[in-house]
Amino acid sequence: MTTRELPLDGMPAPPGGSILLGIAGSHGVVAGPAVVIESDKTGFPRRRILPAEEGVEWDRFAAAVSAVQADLNGMIESLEGGGPEASILGAYLLMVGDETLAHAVGAQIRDKHRCADWAVAAATTSIASQLSAVDDPYIRKRGYDVDFVGERLVRALGGEAESDAAVQVTEPSIVVAHDLSPADTAAMMSASVVGFITEVGSRTSHTAIMARALAIPAVVGVKDALRRIESGDQLVLDGLRGTVVIGPNDEQLEEAERRAGRYQALTSELGKHRGQPTVTKDGVKVSLHANIVLPAEARTARDHGAEGVGLYRTEYLYVNRKVPPSEDEQLTVFSKVLERMGDQPVTVRIFDIGGDKFITTFRLPQELNPMLGLRAVRLALSERDLLLAHLRAMVRASALGQVRIMIPLVATLDELSAVRDVLAEAKAQVAARGQPMADHIPLGVMIEVPSAALMADRFAAEADFMSIGTNDLVQYTLAIDRTNRALAYLASPYDPAVLRLIDGVIQAGRTHDCPVSLCGRMASTPLGALLLVGFGLREMSMESVAIPEIKQALKRASVPELEQLARSALELPTAAQVQALLVDALEPRLRDILSGEPNFVPDGSLGPRPGSQNSLE
Repeated sequence: MTTRELPLDGMPAPPGGSILLGIAGSHGVVAGPAVVIESDKTGFPRRRILPAEEGVEWDRFAAAVSAVQADLNGMIESLEGGGPEASILGAYLLMVGDETLAHAVGAQIRDKHRCADWAVAAATTSIASQLSAVDDPYIRKRGYDVDFVGERLVRALGGEAESDAAVQVTEPSIVVAHDLSPADTAAMMSASVVGFITEVGSRTSHTAIMARALAIPAVVGVKDALRRIESGDQLVLDGLRGTVVIGPNDEQLEEAERRAGRYQALTSELGKHRGQPTVTKDGVKVSLHANIVLPAEARTARDHGAEGVGLYRTEYLYVNRKVPPSEDEQLTVFSKVLERMGDQPVTVRIFDIGGDKFITTFRLPQELNPMLGLRAVRLALSERDLLLAHLRAMVRASALGQVRIMIPLVATLDELSAVRDVLAEAKAQVAARGQPMADHIPLGVMIEVPSAALMADRFAAEADFMSIGTNDLVQYTLAIDRTNRALAYLASPYDPAVLRLIDGVIQAGRTHDCPVSLCGRMASTPLGALLLVGFGLREMSMESVAIPEIKQALKRASVPELEQLARSALELPTAAQVQALLVDALEPRLRDILSGEPNFVPDGSLGPRPGSQNSLE
């Protein structure tokens, strides 16, 4: 993201009101003074040790692990009610005590004769580099987490308590940093911190996730923020537009106050409808489910009105481990999710792991193009014993709630058949132990590659359900690496080729009475969700925080209107023209949701501005 001065709404910037561009990490608008946190890492000694000192250095490392674990446990206990922020810190807790990290540090001490401080820094740098080199954006960001864990351990080895390292904020302020770990964020959590600005990150980075969970506005990915902003500078942080105003004038401050008030009114109004059924303007039911990674996110999903979990990513169970999780360990994790979702369905996806990921767990050769190599269902079938344990845990979990099992990146019918055979074996093994399970466990497929989309009629005849994964479907259909920023402008789910595949899958499901859902990013946008309903989709899964907005958007359009819009979209030749069609047709009635600012009709209810024109009406 390029940083430059930009006038608000295209108007000339008033004197003193230079604006930096970033990414809207957490919605909201706030003003206040900056508190800048320098990004220098804690220094550590690089001291060679004698063989006789190895035991002493190992004991120092073990003591540091205990100290950091105590700090993290204290932070977790301070977060009332848990939630994703507590779950993220829990993941840090596991990383600190992970045996892979301990083994790597031990090797540095024993084989390279390095003191504990140096050993920790070297080991965490190596692990972080391995994670940061993979193609998957979620796993790549976990490299930052390992760096933060190493920083915490180095501080503890130097005798610096976590509380000593945290910046104390005594007045309502906006924290500015190169990056913030969840532990940093939790340590600064107080009424005095009103916003976060970081130089790196995205909407899926932990800083953004923590900020959203804590309802604190954040702008991330602001290049050169530390160079441009000094402590004490007055700022306006706009987490709706993804902008930061340095030295705002009175007019800009007044505008920020108005926008903050309007956004608070919008979120309050949306919150009132979270528990209500999701229906279109003409009363057609649409089920909104949540995508989750960590068990604690299930509670957040329910709080936002989710009617189930449409995608539970299990890859996180395998992150940075020398030994894969046991069947019982997986069952414990699955049980937590099911308990929090109650009688609502939970779709558990078989681990989607690529050929160059988690090399401490899967001893696989490096590939020239891992996204086209041994990953997802291909890897799972090649590791039959691991897949069996994985499926046995899911089968046993089915006795505790509504479990659906989903196969990732299926390309051929043979893969569905092969997984069904392994699932049958897993069920037989569970039954032989006398352990309970559900009478029927639906087995579905993710439609993420063109071959599966083109064969959707055959998959619909054999699978219990299908779920369209638009993120990968866009990548493979358009031959675009979705992690390549230079090509991001081409990676659109509104490309006519992608839309035709989506439409074909939905129609195949309807013909064969096979339920179809969609769990890609497209469903979490109001325009995308409405278009999908026009194609005939009646179930979709998304980030929990998007559910209230999508629910409200669906109430403002009828199915016949959206069906006509979908037919028109299929006739257009380019993604840009499809997007223009959607904006022209829907933006007037969704202006408040799309901008984060409500427009109130005279009776005070949310709705389009009086007198606005809508081409669908």
